[in-house]
Amino acid sequence: MNSKKPAKRQQADPIILCGHGVSLRVDAGTLVIRNGFTHYPQKQETYRYFKGDAALPARIIVLDGSGTITFDVLSWLAEQNIPLVRINWTGEVVTAISGYGYAANPHRVAWQVETESDNCRRMKFCNQLITRKIEGCILTLEKSIRRSEAWEKAMQRA
Repeated sequence: MNSKKPAKRQQADPIILCGHGVSLRVDAGTLVIRNGFTHYPQKQETYRYFKGDAALPARIIVLDGSGTITFDVLSWLAEQNIPLVRINWTGEVVTAISGYGYAANPHRVAWQVETESDNCRRMKFCNQLITRKIEGCILTLEKSIRRSEAWEKAMQRA
């Protein structure tokens, strides 16, 4: 008699898909995911997951991608309790499909509720977000844009 316990599922990071040509299908009982193309040249990322795999993603998020998904994938994800969330280009959730009825991360939802109700905490988060955005703009200016009068103005504003 084998008393070996099945591998415990780890809380893996979500898979985030975007671009043109995203594909989710079931092949020989495995979930095959192909990420979309966002720029040229680019190699297409491919993922393959087996049922019960300890490294299954916590959720699959599609960011305004275009492509295909099969009904078999929906059944496969429901059996494995993996939510599928599609977000449009404005950041709104278009659809959330979950085998166990709740597609959101409960820890993040709790954090959002706490942050929304605390003005200081909310402002701190907003300030950090804006700071990171400005830092990203400065980095883009430094690495991607040729120096000019317009560049100088943009850098001063940042």
